[in-house]
Amino acid sequence: MKKEDMFPIDEEMKSSFLTERAQKSWDDAPKTRSHALFWSTTKANRKRTLTCVFPRLCSIGFRYAQPLLLARTVKFVDSEEWDTIGWGLTGAFGVVSVGMAIGTGSYYHMTYRFVTAVRGGLIGFVYAKTVELSITALDEGAAITLTSNDAGE
Repeated sequence: MKKEDMFPIDEEMKSSFLTERAQKSWDDAPKTRSHALFWSTTKANRKRTLTCVFPRLCSIGFRYAQPLLLARTVKFVDSEEWDTIGWGLTGAFGVVSVGMAIGTGSYYHMTYRFVTAVRGGLIGFVYAKTVELSITALDEGAAITLTSNDAGE
């Protein structure tokens, strides 16, 4: 596969942007705080975290609507109201099915973008710190030398 065959990447998902954002968040973080890297990473990616919440809530809402809709359908089948409610139930099943598909798809899409942003920021951050290390500070058997192959742009 050629580079030209791939879709262009968003500016916010580029390694340089993610690394810069992670570095800025780390520089601003209090290093004495417990789990400072976790809180720094959370702060750097709070917008992406929040974009995952709404699609997930929609998906949960549609999932809870299914048993209620099914119970109403069973009640409808036992009753004599054939004309008025039947089309409404059909439309409701369509809305719930399409809503679940869109909500779940959006949730997974946003979640994968979040995971990619966290990984991209941390890998770039670790790579930058590794490059700054003194060669005399490294152990001869350390796996640090492989970082340049794995995290290079």
